[in-house]
Amino acid sequence: MRSNMTFNPYEAIDNYTIQCTVDTTVSCHIMVPGVPARSEINGFDVTPTYVNISWPISTHPCFEEYRLLTTSPNNPNTLERIFDRSITSILLPISQLNDTEYSYGIYISDTGNRFIEPQLTRMLTPN
Repeated sequence: MRSNMTFNPYEAIDNYTIQCTVDTTVSCHIMVPGVPARSEINGFDVTPTYVNISWPISTHPCFEEYRLLTTSPNNPNTLERIFDRSITSILLPISQLNDTEYSYGIYISDTGNRFIEPQLTRMLTPN
């Protein structure tokens, strides 16, 4: 089976690969070289009612979404929240944190789901 693809890039890209998977449908992603750089949490503000976590805007040409990982030694499950490219912060109500230590990490995923593991930031919620 053969098919032609066309696309209009938002940026001048001259070195790319088209990566496709076939299941019941065909899904293709346009990939540029290089995994998105690690993103760091650049704001971590605690108030009496919430925690505000923020991160810088990504400039990777194939940037798809941000993912915030939340882990805790008291819970074996990792919570992953996904944000579109326009969101660069989240408010977490203190009441939902249950006086537990959490680790947070932000990473950037590109159109091919490539990413670098995030560096974790730790916090202990107030009693």
